[in-house]
Amino acid sequence: PHEFVSRQNNPLTDFYDPKMSAISLVTDLVKHRGKDVVPKLLSFLTNILTSYTPNSGKDIEKEGALFVLGNMNEFLLSKKKYASELEGMMVSSVFTDFQSHVPFLRYRACWMVQRFNTIPWSNPANLQTLIQMVLQRLSDPALPVQIEASKALRFLIELDGAETTLAP
Repeated sequence: PHEFVSRQNNPLTDFYDPKMSAISLVTDLVKHRGKDVVPKLLSFLTNILTSYTPNSGKDIEKEGALFVLGNMNEFLLSKKKYASELEGMMVSSVFTDFQSHVPFLRYRACWMVQRFNTIPWSNPANLQTLIQMVLQRLSDPALPVQIEASKALRFLIELDGAETTLAP
């Protein structure tokens, strides 16, 4: 776990990581060819997320789909037609991962909170549930999950409505 944490938080590893090269390609395609690429890409990613079941053995596929969506955060949040769907995506696809038996999905769920921290939450109960789940991950048995949860909590504290959940 310690090596994973240091690799994830070292910006120099991005230069050697093929995952980051692939994400650079995707973000450039979305930026420059958005009308052609985004609908097909989102359909593909949504299909992965909706077809996932906890014991299906497709944990890595789901993690990859969440990673791509998280890296598209600026684009998705800037477009009203996509931004309005993000709360539903978080509730249906990310909230369940906070309780996953797979540590890297719990890690990715905390990471997604950081990436989509500016979602306008239409249902305050969803925001309260999210804060509670992140607080629970602070005592996760996996160290990387604990660290990502503490990073995510930093963003959640600043949101309107968070004070009612965080107050003693």
